[in-house]
Formats: sequence, structure tokens, C-alpha cells
Amino acid sequence: MEKPRTTPTGTGRRETWLERAGRGALALLLAALLVQAARQAVASALAKRNPVDAIRRAERWDPSNPEYPAQFGRALAAADPDADPRAVARAFEDAVRLGPNRVENWSSLGEALEMVGNFPGARRAYERAPERLPRSAAINWRLENFLVR
Repeated sequence: MEKPRTTPTGTGRRETWLERAGRGALALLLAALLVQAARQAVASALAKRNPVDAIRRAERWDPSNPEYPAQFGRALAAADPDADPRAVARAFEDAVRLGPNRVENWSSLGEALEMVGNFPGARRAYERAPERLPRSAAINWRLENFLVR
């Protein structure tokens, strides 16, 4: 006498195609999540090195993280005093596009745009930062210093 085909739980009932498809979908979802976690881990390890090229590689591994363009802008400005301010401003524009609620990135964008000479854009960026964190003394101080100049 042949034993009935059972599920891995050993319940004695036959497994339907829907159950198999559901298990397969869960396995695919788990694999996708593992790949994303691995990408983020590699990007984080690369970004901790902090040279400009390592941060760019980290950004390619995890392109949705707003910290990498901001870190690139800060590293570019710190590494070379004669760095192109437009490149720094572009990095912070990418950072605020990816993470519009990160107050420090708005303030840094204001600084970068001010260095480029785009004063209306700098004012808008400086004003966006206190909208997101109105009680921050440091952020309000940067805005007020810009308005006084």
C-alpha cells in the first residue's frame, strides 16, 4: 500500500498548487530582501572609508539612501578647498531629493548654493530647514546668518 503524499508538516493531506505557489512567492520575497540587505551592508562598509570615490561606489550600491550624496558633498568640500561648488551643490540637491525631511541636508544645500552665487535658491533651501525642525537653534542660526549677510 502506497503512502499518501504529505506536506512537510506531515498532516497527511495533499498539497495544493496554491500552497506551493505561496511558498514559492515567499521564498522569492525572502531572497529579494536578502539581496537588498546585502547591498545596503556593502554600501555602508564602502561609505565608512570616506574618500570621495568610496562614497560614490557606496551610492551605486544603495542609490536610494540620501546619506551618501550628502556625505559625498561634505567629503568633496573638505577634501579640496578649490572643489567645484556646483558639484557640491548637486550632491546636496540629490540628498534633499532622496531625503526631503533631513534638515541638515537642506541647510548644507543652502550653504552650497550660496557658494555658487545662487542666493534665491540658497534662501529657499535655508528656509526649508526650519520648516522641518523649527526648534533647532543651529538650523535657525544658519538661516538668520544668511539673512543678515
